[in-house]
Amino acid sequence: MSSSSSSSSFVLRAELDLWDDVLCYCGELAPILPQWSRRNLGRQYYGCGSYKYGTGGKNCGFFEWATREMDVWCQIVINSLREENADMLREIEALMIVEEKLRKENNGLKDAVQELKRSKRVLMRVVICLFVVVVISWQFWFWLVD
Repeated sequence: MSSSSSSSSFVLRAELDLWDDVLCYCGELAPILPQWSRRNLGRQYYGCGSYKYGTGGKNCGFFEWATREMDVWCQIVINSLREENADMLREIEALMIVEEKLRKENNGLKDAVQELKRSKRVLMRVVICLFVVVVISWQFWFWLVD
């Protein structure tokens, strides 16, 4: 356990319920917050909202650990899980970019299919018209020959 200026109260705080009200030096309710540094991942502490930059230039400076420090193995496991999670989030982001690219390509292909269907209808009309012209010409030719 690391030593701090409030180590004697830390032992008592650790025995209390984490949701007990803790007041800072300003007399304000100190919220319980998680720490996310590599050494103190998820470790909770009480901190004043005016810890660094208080209102009206006031600097309370209140900080007190609410939970004990994690053992090294837990820190290693949590850090590796956080790194794995970050890798997965980057992979998801890359896949979302690919998905968007494929969606645009798919929409382009759908448009091309619609255009081909329109062209097919036009060609079918042309073929039908040519067929009619050929049939009429054929009949006209036989009429002339008779």
